[in-house]
Amino acid sequence: MSGQITDAQDVSKQKNVVELNALTKEFQDLVAVNDVTLSVKDGEILTLLGPSGCGKTTTLRMIAGFETPTKGEIRLTGDDVSETPPYKRDTGMVFQRYALFQHMTVADNIAFGLKMQGTPDSEIDSRVSEMLEMVKLSGLQGRYPAELSGGQQQRVALARSLIIEPSVLLLDEPLANLDKKLREEMRMEFLRLHEELDVTMVYVTHNQEEALMISDRMAVMSDGNLHQVGTPEEIYLNPNDEFVADFIGQATFLSGSVTDAGSIYTIELQMGGVIEVARSSIESPDETEVGSDVNVLFRPEKFHIEKHTGADIGRNQFTGHVEESTYLGDTIEYYVRAGNERIQVNQQSLTQAREIDDGDEVLISFDEDTPLVLPSRGQ
Repeated sequence: MSGQITDAQDVSKQKNVVELNALTKEFQDLVAVNDVTLSVKDGEILTLLGPSGCGKTTTLRMIAGFETPTKGEIRLTGDDVSETPPYKRDTGMVFQRYALFQHMTVADNIAFGLKMQGTPDSEIDSRVSEMLEMVKLSGLQGRYPAELSGGQQQRVALARSLIIEPSVLLLDEPLANLDKKLREEMRMEFLRLHEELDVTMVYVTHNQEEALMISDRMAVMSDGNLHQVGTPEEIYLNPNDEFVADFIGQATFLSGSVTDAGSIYTIELQMGGVIEVARSSIESPDETEVGSDVNVLFRPEKFHIEKHTGADIGRNQFTGHVEESTYLGDTIEYYVRAGNERIQVNQQSLTQAREIDDGDEVLISFDEDTPLVLPSRGQ
């Protein structure tokens, strides 16, 4: 993949706080970030999302000034800062491991940036008090980091970055070291503070659920390349390619080839059987012709499942056997073997009793406008 996916979407008429133009970072023979063009709007939360080693943290570190681009340009509020040192950039940084000064109290940690700016002590004291209240740490100003929980330490790190009122707040996997309950609490804190302060955020994570929850827009990366930029809804419902579809949420891919193309596309599946799909579900209809190899993406919640009664199979239906199922409270996950394919089906648990058991023969069906048809990688 070339990496030449750009952020051309007009989110609104807000100004760009961050602009990355053809940004590239090479470490000897490794291209960590490849020709990325991206913008972040004023007041927006943009998430850089992808697996480990995809280039998201390197991109964030270049924005912060901790890494220098090999090629390309970084602009903050319109100014080229590509070679500007970190302390001269109008950014705040929240690290995964907090990076607090262990020998300083909570108040001194939060005040550190203001002191470096030469802010008068009287103003520092009042602003630190305001920030402590904002991050719900009032009364803890005299404690040291070792005396705090992980969630409290992350709040101190967040307050230290916010108190200098940066143009953009950069967050590198800030919740990775917290347990599940604390992660959920801190997500809500980030959203609350974002709403109160209207601060622009660039947020790095590998956690899809986290990104879907907090983002105004997401930028999905792998192997240094930018695959897609869009709102959580756009990326989940209309992924650009198989990587994005597979990485965001759960998905089943069924390979096939197009045998008829019109308002309805007919696709012969490799596993056997023929399905019909609406033209609106074709990712690239102008490029998807009769004879084209395709991959049909199904989200597990888009299937309907029921016990097979032996009746004739209709359009967009196929049968299989339940290999395993998992009860998750409000949802039951079924894994169904249909031919050579293993298909995931999620069904809402509306009753206490399960109607389908492991080993049952089932009928799976779907509506013609629910799958997404992507060109095969081999094309």
